[in-house]
Amino acid sequence: SPHRGNTVPDARIAAVLGGRAVEMSECSSRRIAVYGGSFNPIGNHHVDLVKALLKTERYGRVVVVPNGNAYRKAGLIHEKYRLAMCHLALDGLEKVDVSDLETGFPPGEGVRDVDTLEALRDIYPGAEFTSVRGADTLKDLLGFRTYGRLRKAVASFLILPRDMGRRVATLAGESAKLTGRKRTRFDRDRAMFRSFDAACATDGSSSDIRTRLSKGEPA
Repeated sequence: SPHRGNTVPDARIAAVLGGRAVEMSECSSRRIAVYGGSFNPIGNHHVDLVKALLKTERYGRVVVVPNGNAYRKAGLIHEKYRLAMCHLALDGLEKVDVSDLETGFPPGEGVRDVDTLEALRDIYPGAEFTSVRGADTLKDLLGFRTYGRLRKAVASFLILPRDMGRRVATLAGESAKLTGRKRTRFDRDRAMFRSFDAACATDGSSSDIRTRLSKGEPA
């Protein structure tokens, strides 16, 4: 498909499809929340957020997409373990899919989130996508060279506080810091950005989990 630029191989799409696309008429809504991240590791705070997204009844499905090894982040756990942990944590939940579209690439190669979002069109034909992102990534998002493609691939961006409990780095706070082209883009597309403020039962972060584990404490 031209819109993918062959970044996500057709063979990978076919493997994910497993013979058929997901029939969106089976879902309560054609809206899908695409929740990407390192999940380094996944924790109860991630699981609670996925459940909260579904409880809003705005989304008929949530697709969780762990980053592959190409994601440059200090202390990143190997993708196969993070993907396996996501499956263990989420496979029992209805209307939740864990995608491996960003994993399995040769060393030094990877896929951008815009390529993943465009590839998901083939897997969920007719769906309307919302990209779920942390407010602390807003500045980077608006500066991406692929931002034009991103805004065409999704219907909206759902912006999360960095910590759902403490409300660290919110959409309002981070957008107020924008300047130049990023400010212009945000003002132009303001209607695409929504803040997610639903309370989740579990506060926390992956960095907190890693710190506790490094000290031999229960996570």
